[in-house]
Amino acid sequence: MRKLITLLMLMPFIAIGQQDTLKLMHYNLLNYGNVTSYCTNQNNNLQTKAAAMQEIISYSNPHILTVNEIGSSNFAQEHFLNSVLNTQGRSHYAMGNIVNASGGTIDNMLYYDSRFLELAAQDVISTSIRDIDVYKLYYRADDLANTADTAFLTCFVTHLKAGSSSSDKQLRSAMTAALMDYIDNNMSPGDFFLAGDFNVRSSSEQSYQNLVNFNNPALRFYDPISTPGSWNNNSSYSAVHTQSTHYSSNGCASGGGMDDRFDFILISQDIQNSSGHYSFEFGSYEAMGNDGQHFNDAINYGGNSSVPANVLNALYVMSDHLPVVMNLIVDQQATVSVETASLQAYIANPVGNTLRIRLHKGQQMKYIKVYSLDGQQLISVPAGSAEKNIDVSSLAAGIYVVEILGRNNTFVRQKIVKTN
Repeated sequence: MRKLITLLMLMPFIAIGQQDTLKLMHYNLLNYGNVTSYCTNQNNNLQTKAAAMQEIISYSNPHILTVNEIGSSNFAQEHFLNSVLNTQGRSHYAMGNIVNASGGTIDNMLYYDSRFLELAAQDVISTSIRDIDVYKLYYRADDLANTADTAFLTCFVTHLKAGSSSSDKQLRSAMTAALMDYIDNNMSPGDFFLAGDFNVRSSSEQSYQNLVNFNNPALRFYDPISTPGSWNNNSSYSAVHTQSTHYSSNGCASGGGMDDRFDFILISQDIQNSSGHYSFEFGSYEAMGNDGQHFNDAINYGGNSSVPANVLNALYVMSDHLPVVMNLIVDQQATVSVETASLQAYIANPVGNTLRIRLHKGQQMKYIKVYSLDGQQLISVPAGSAEKNIDVSSLAAGIYVVEILGRNNTFVRQKIVKTN
């Protein structure tokens, strides 16, 4: 792993640095590696799906891929990594840890391009229906000497309860309420997104409103394409529908043609407003393979030139959902005070068992404190020098905040990743 060096200065700031673009993709894989009474080895064959998915990945090359409906077994999730992603000359994909707190037969997972990203931490929100998975990634910049921090990005992945009954809607609402409660209690405003198959038919449904109208606007999710409405079976929204790719059901894939917007990537306020390290690239959000001309039809009926013919066929074979894709522009910034640059600190980050801090020549630290993300002070040490090594072996792996106080009461605060 390339060494991460963090340059810290005072706020407020002006930004300098370089930018990169990351592609996000979310995809419901339709029982990948999971055999049921209706999705069998005949109508949902694993090898056929793997070959189709190879075509899709070779075309799209996502940096972050979140998925629903992958078999919860180690075999299914590792098969997708080793027999789909890391094939055809690719060897750079990695995956999150396999967690299935709900005990279901299908699961969520996150796969990522390890050349650009690294998994810092992982958590799960357990619900009565399915897990909501939480992945914290950080960006591995090429020019890390000029970066503000490791540019964290938190990824939430959910698969809400299917169905149109009042009880189904209530269960979906309970799931998104649990998600927002987790965010409210565990996170601050920042760079995060939510991807998943929401199974909602309208933006007015309570489960969706829980996400986009949360009482704290800084913690809400935002639709990058700002397209609310009654999406179900409504031709006015044909360009954003993601399900179904099939007109006639084969017993596994749903039929009816393109008439629902089930699949989403929603973004945080910081990403929406470009106020963090990540910003949405306008015009990049799309349902791959949807040309807007196949309302109530299969995506491959007649002409569809939105993707190459081999990719269109692969999308039809792979799932009854289309993948949703969008780009994030990452700005691995250096932050420089417009008031004073009197305190400049360098931190080796991520951190093992030793936290190493060095100030610019001629500067001295008064103290160093380490806090948990909920504000609990865990370490406080005096530091009357320009360099300090602190034993942090007692801290569990995770994300912490370091506060450094210098002379004249100048200070900096920065997140760090504790790896072991």
